[in-house]
Amino acid sequence: MPASLVLASPAYAKSYVEALREGFRRGDRPARKPGEIAKIEADFEAFVADMTRQTGDVELPDGTLIPKVPFDVFFLVDGDVFIGEASVRYRMNDFLLQIGGHAGYGIRPSFQNRGYGKQILKLVLERLIDRGVERALITCYDHNTASAKVIEANGGVLENLIDDPRGGGKSRRYWIDLKNP
Repeated sequence: MPASLVLASPAYAKSYVEALREGFRRGDRPARKPGEIAKIEADFEAFVADMTRQTGDVELPDGTLIPKVPFDVFFLVDGDVFIGEASVRYRMNDFLLQIGGHAGYGIRPSFQNRGYGKQILKLVLERLIDRGVERALITCYDHNTASAKVIEANGGVLENLIDDPRGGGKSRRYWIDLKNP
C-alpha cells in the first residue's frame, strides 16, 4: 500500500511513539526526552487534541502572543505505520511570512532517504491547492540540504535567505507556484 496523508489521529499512537523513540521530530524542534515520550504514550489522545487545537495563541521569539492561523496536522502513513508528520497552515501572518511558511514536515529517522520527504511535501501542496492557496511559502534552515532538495524537487524557487528570528542561523525562503506547477 502506498503512503497516504491522513489527519493526525490516535489510531497511530503505537507507531508514532516508536518514531519518537527513534528521535523523530518535525523541523527544528528538539527530539523528545524519555519522560516526555512516556507522557505522550500514556495519553496519546490528549496529545493529538493538543497538537490539533485551533484556538489559542502562539508565542513569538520576542514573547509576543499572536492568534493561531487555520491549520491541519497530518500523518504520512502506510497502513498502520507512521512515517512522517506535516503541519499545513492555510493562511499566513507576518511571522509565518518571514519564517515557517505554509507547512512544516518531518520524516521519522528509519524512513529517511527513501523519497518520503518529497512525497509528504507533494501531498501537502495538494491540500493547499484544495484550499485555494495559489503560492506556497516553504522554509528551511540553510544548513538543511536534504530539506532544500525536497523543496526544490517540488518546484520551490529560492527567494532569499534571512536570519531566523528564533536563532539558529540563516533560513531559506522558497515559493512554489500552485497555479502553474
